[in-house]
Amino acid sequence: MRGSDEPSSAKFPTDGKFGSGPAGPVQRERRRRQKWPAHSRPHHSQGGIDPVQAEHPASMKLLRAVVVAALLVVAAFIAYRLFSHPSAPVADTVGVYYCKLDGETLAKWSVSLNPNARDLASVAFYATTQAVAGPPPDTQAIRFPAGTVVRSVHVSGANAVVDLGGAIARPQDGSFAESGEFKALVWTLTALPGIDAVQVKIGGALVPTLPGGHFELDEPLTRKSW
Repeated sequence: MRGSDEPSSAKFPTDGKFGSGPAGPVQRERRRRQKWPAHSRPHHSQGGIDPVQAEHPASMKLLRAVVVAALLVVAAFIAYRLFSHPSAPVADTVGVYYCKLDGETLAKWSVSLNPNARDLASVAFYATTQAVAGPPPDTQAIRFPAGTVVRSVHVSGANAVVDLGGAIARPQDGSFAESGEFKALVWTLTALPGIDAVQVKIGGALVPTLPGGHFELDEPLTRKSW
């Protein structure tokens, strides 16, 4: 049995509570808390997953879906603005064509636009009525039959759909006059921004030709039709 004056062999834990031994877990935690204030201290659950994200997965998915949807809407709008045709002419006048008596040569005159009707559909209707009416009386030109009326004009995509009635629905003189009439009409409308072709209807219906005529009208007409 050893005397009481012999140094004891018992060892104290080096947890940082006693002496200056290696820092124990308690001391390390105290230092970590001093280094990081409570409001800015990083919080991580086991495995490195943010508890906030772990608690709100549905909210994060909803936020991502909203952001993606917004980006798609913006992209669609930009594509529409880049690739769609202008909605209305910006000039104060519109050019109207007529065909000379040789059946081939075209000439043009300008008419003033109504300042309150500058949208494409309104301008197309007005230009059609002027083309059907023809140039001033002292101008030699192939003309639509007197009494031809413009029932309606609307724009569908790059097509102008023109519905004519009145005298045009009665038997015509021949394909020579018909060609000149519709050539002037097509050139007039395809000069407007966004219109590439003209679909002609007679009395609200698609017809293969005019009554007694030979000029084909069942397909949209373009400048390449002549």
